[in-house]
Amino acid sequence: MGETAVTLEKLLTGMRDIDQPIRTTGLLMLSGLLPEDISGLDEQWGRIPDDRRVEIVTQLVIMAEEGVDCDFNTFLCLALTDSNARVRERSIAGLWESEDRSMIPILLDHLTNDSAETVRAMAATVLGRFAVLAQMGKLLDRDGQKVYKALIDVLLRERSTLEVQRRALESVGAFQSAEVSKWIRWGYHSDDPKLRQSALYAMGRNCDRSWLETIFDELQSEEPAMRYEAANACRELGEDEAIPRLAVLVNDDDLQVQVAAIQALGAIGGASVKKLLTELAQRTTDEGVREAAEAAVGEFEWQDPQPQFE
Repeated sequence: MGETAVTLEKLLTGMRDIDQPIRTTGLLMLSGLLPEDISGLDEQWGRIPDDRRVEIVTQLVIMAEEGVDCDFNTFLCLALTDSNARVRERSIAGLWESEDRSMIPILLDHLTNDSAETVRAMAATVLGRFAVLAQMGKLLDRDGQKVYKALIDVLLRERSTLEVQRRALESVGAFQSAEVSKWIRWGYHSDDPKLRQSALYAMGRNCDRSWLETIFDELQSEEPAMRYEAANACRELGEDEAIPRLAVLVNDDDLQVQVAAIQALGAIGGASVKKLLTELAQRTTDEGVREAAEAAVGEFEWQDPQPQFE
């Protein structure tokens, strides 16, 4: 066993003690590992109590989301073989930003064969990253086709649960094809509200202007969840036509809808949007709305340090 493996074995052994806090310094040792570094550590990892393993992987995901300069992918691949479904689900979530094509067959295997619905659903979600890369021409054609086929197969399989199907629909929406459009329409006309929400999400990811009319209609939906997803879809499409409609939603009764509209406006950009969000940040009494507006304006300042209006 190499020196790194011995050090990691000691680290994992120490993590068994649930009375001791999990320290960031210890977790950072799990970054940048090579496959040979974790060889033979399955047994040590498995001896850590279930809840503790969930806690460790969750902390790794949080650190990655917070932009900590670290790469936990190799260790997360070890955790993907865990007997605990929650650990597997969190491990897959941690691979969200990975562009390593070697992750594709691993994710496809969990999507197809994992016994836990939550794990299959998360695999479908994370595969959406590779669907986007494929549509952008940044993935080998054969890899893109594997991802596409697997996601479509999920939609076709009767045994697929609704949660897995809707996540597959959201991810496959990145591909532009007549077949994908058919599935988006299928989801949108479903009686299930969550599937309809996923269809709206897929419309935005599909980057096709033909969905604009439907999305704009849903910006006025009576359901906050549909307004929220419609605003997110506008953010993805980035069309100036959405600006006056989103401007209405910055005063929505639902905070999540307000924030989604603000973020969408920030993504679309322009002098009028900057002025609107600056004034919103100044007048609102809601801290969440103010923070969202200031963050969007901050993006403007970073992109264009010169003022565009008086």
